[in-house]
Amino acid sequence: MSLSETAAPPPGKSSGRILELDGIRAVAILTVIVWHYVHLKTTPEPGSLWAKANMLFRLTWSGVDLFFVLSGFLIGGILLSQRESTDYFKVFYLRRMCRIFPLYFGFLAICAVMQTEAAREALPGIGWMFTPRLPFWSYLTFTQNFAMAAMDRFANQALNITWSLAIEEQFYLLLPVMIRFIPLRRLPIVLLLLIAAGAGLRWLLYSLWPSQAGLWCYVLLPCRWDPLFLGVLGAWVLRQPSWGNRLATAGRALWISTLLLGLVMVAAAITAKGVIMAPAMTLGGYLVLGLFYFSAVMLVLSGHAPRIAAFLRHRWLVHIGVISYGIYLLHESMDGLVHAVLLNAKPRFQTAPEMAVTLLAFAITIIVASLSWRWFERPFVEWSHRHFRYQKR
Repeated sequence: MSLSETAAPPPGKSSGRILELDGIRAVAILTVIVWHYVHLKTTPEPGSLWAKANMLFRLTWSGVDLFFVLSGFLIGGILLSQRESTDYFKVFYLRRMCRIFPLYFGFLAICAVMQTEAAREALPGIGWMFTPRLPFWSYLTFTQNFAMAAMDRFANQALNITWSLAIEEQFYLLLPVMIRFIPLRRLPIVLLLLIAAGAGLRWLLYSLWPSQAGLWCYVLLPCRWDPLFLGVLGAWVLRQPSWGNRLATAGRALWISTLLLGLVMVAAAITAKGVIMAPAMTLGGYLVLGLFYFSAVMLVLSGHAPRIAAFLRHRWLVHIGVISYGIYLLHESMDGLVHAVLLNAKPRFQTAPEMAVTLLAFAITIIVASLSWRWFERPFVEWSHRHFRYQKR
């Protein structure tokens, strides 16, 4: 998840931070929260109004795909803008390290302490949050997604969500090399081929290993890079004057594509069960999700949805977007901890007390993430921008 650096603004935008992107990032993290806090934690009566409403939450897990589109757009934009810098790789990786590593490794350190025997004896009600385990070195090396694929299972409530960070870090190893050495005129062709290759690889895995393919296709970079490369493609398009002119008159097409893809997603959410790794979703749905989020982001940034853009610029939404990295890392652990302390039970979203405790966990997560950003994360980011600057040839 790319959460601090801002790509060069697209045509028609003033220089500086693009607030709409922070708002979109907030939408992404809020949908993930709904998935983890509500949809997975409730079992409504079949046929009830709540059961029907909960069906619409079946695709809220895909907020991570929206994060991927944003990450591809922002990181791709930064790299495209700095492609000719003499210290291109050095500055990029040092700034990424200062953004991602402090909170991530601090979080891992806390999780390591919480898994000790002393912590289990002192807080017996939260041991389940760290079971089952993956090899801890996999988290330290951002290879936990490979460990999940090899062991054919996820990890635990506290650390499950880090699979997407592993994908991001692996993407950072690939994309700078691509943008540096592939001629710009050929870059969109390469991106389209890679997007198609991701979908093709999912088909191949399902053909050869159908029982394991669902998890592999969910957590491995080549199977999930569709939205990442779609985001990069969007960054490339908005930097081409000819394409910028085309987008300026493509409002109707963008609206139609976004609405049609959105309807397909809603239909999938209502009709499919186990949609997160269902064969139909894995084989074609991931690409549809990526295209929907790509289309929606381009719609907002091209200026054809001014009311949506104005909503996304709301101060509270922008703030959630800015602190979304902290929210993402902490929200599952905080939910488990607050439920364990107050209700001595695993998180649920069924009864009034459980719902109240869930809302409290969310509020505490926002507060902790805000403090983390202000006093811990932002100083690293600002230091990196002062000391590591791109130099033009």
